[in-house]
Amino acid sequence: MATKPLVLRFKFNNFNEIPGPSACISQMVKVNNNAWRLKLCQASTEDKKGKEISLFLSLVQGCHVQAKTSFIIRDAVGSAYHHVLDENVDTYAKGEQGIGFDNVMKLTDILDEANNILYDGARIIDVEIQVRPTLSKYRSFDIPLAKNMFKFYANEDCADVSFKVGDELIPAHQLILKMNAPDLAAFCQGCEKGSAIPIEGTSQEVFHIILQYIYGGNAPDPTERVRLGKELIEAANL
Repeated sequence: MATKPLVLRFKFNNFNEIPGPSACISQMVKVNNNAWRLKLCQASTEDKKGKEISLFLSLVQGCHVQAKTSFIIRDAVGSAYHHVLDENVDTYAKGEQGIGFDNVMKLTDILDEANNILYDGARIIDVEIQVRPTLSKYRSFDIPLAKNMFKFYANEDCADVSFKVGDELIPAHQLILKMNAPDLAAFCQGCEKGSAIPIEGTSQEVFHIILQYIYGGNAPDPTERVRLGKELIEAANL
């Protein structure tokens, strides 16, 4: 029950005309409650031979995100021509410097018509981010049972059900739901194995807060309750 990665698609038009060595910043791409930009650095147009480009992703709006990131260079027909994966879990925070890779790919390979990478002179780059939930604010380790149960929060090990909130699949365990959230557990009855249960009218952030509490975490602090208000109350009444 792997969590579906979020896909950010960036398009750089007139790639041949992008000046170097200065950076080119993409248009903003919004997914869920976050907005992202991709920075592309390349060699100058006067001396491209043998030079390489670098890619850096940055969060420009929204809450901080912890995720694994991969950069996919698409060719003109949409196939993955080049794929670079960051095995580390990086933390993206609003306004901070982008995270990415130097020397991702040679410019000569991109510009070579035989490789069919550019589409009408544009370059398509997909960024997949495998988001990990932020846990620290709601952990409660005072009681050993709560500590052990919380280890299973958003953990695919032994998970036997999943919820689909927006574009995200969130694994869960029916036994814990039956103990601590019987109404939510009732949603799982009769569902086919391997199918995700859609949750509508609730943001990913709020559903994670509710699920963390179900798994033994602390209740949201007063600041969060004020900020999320009605949405938090409605989600708690699922």
